[in-house]
Amino acid sequence: MQEKNVLEIERKLEGVRTAFEQWRSVRKKRERIPGNLWEAAMDLSTDYSTCRIARALRLDYKELRHRIRERSSGSSSGEFIELKAEQFFPPMHCVVEIRSPGGFEMKIQADGAFQSQLPHLMGLFLREGR
Repeated sequence: MQEKNVLEIERKLEGVRTAFEQWRSVRKKRERIPGNLWEAAMDLSTDYSTCRIARALRLDYKELRHRIRERSSGSSSGEFIELKAEQFFPPMHCVVEIRSPGGFEMKIQADGAFQSQLPHLMGLFLREGR
């Protein structure tokens, strides 16, 4: 079943790549990429890294990353929320910095028993932070 899912994801990338190639073959010189193609490229960010998408579709990485971030920021406020959990755990300091495939960054400063929850928290961030 998982193999079928991987094949579907690959077909989706290939379909978007084909759409870009068709558009490039008939476009006028210096014509901007249509919005529907940008949307299709950004939709791939749930399954692929920005770098992989940009390379496969021959897009400017920074422009694609900017558009993905812009679209994602529209669905959330982007405010920083600080959670102070020191009162619950004994002092043992750990710092983790992580970046999602969508380019979002998170820094966690954890103490004590909270460290056992880091893999779960990082997994949630990577899944939801695209």
